[in-house]
Amino acid sequence: MVHQGRISEKDGRHPSPLNVHFYFMKRVMLFMAIVWGVVTSAVAEPIPIGSIQELQKIGNDAAYPLDGEYVLTHDIDASETAWWNGIEGFEPIGSPFQDYFTGSFDGQGHVISELYIRRTEVHVGLFGDVGAGARISNLGLIDC
Repeated sequence: MVHQGRISEKDGRHPSPLNVHFYFMKRVMLFMAIVWGVVTSAVAEPIPIGSIQELQKIGNDAAYPLDGEYVLTHDIDASETAWWNGIEGFEPIGSPFQDYFTGSFDGQGHVISELYIRRTEVHVGLFGDVGAGARISNLGLIDC
């Protein structure tokens, strides 16, 4: 029991050193559990990308931010993008000079094939523009 900044037994006697030790250890363990919960909840799982529609959401949907961490879950046939946005096709991830992709994208060895992009602006590709700290790895593009 704590009373005016002092630890004492319920009957008012001075506590034994063992009781003081347990009192502080319980508080330290509680503090560590709270800190561990905050730290582990701050580490986000990568967002899985399993379709061309999910890939197009990066930077265009609040749940798919440009600074997010992504993993490609399997190969993607992107041939349907030939008819997207009129005939402009896939909209590149990240815009030049304003909305850079600053996250990470791990293709996990998978391939995106037949991605169609027909744009007149600069910085055209799967990733339109990337910023400092961006990581794009383990990704293949075929017939794009």
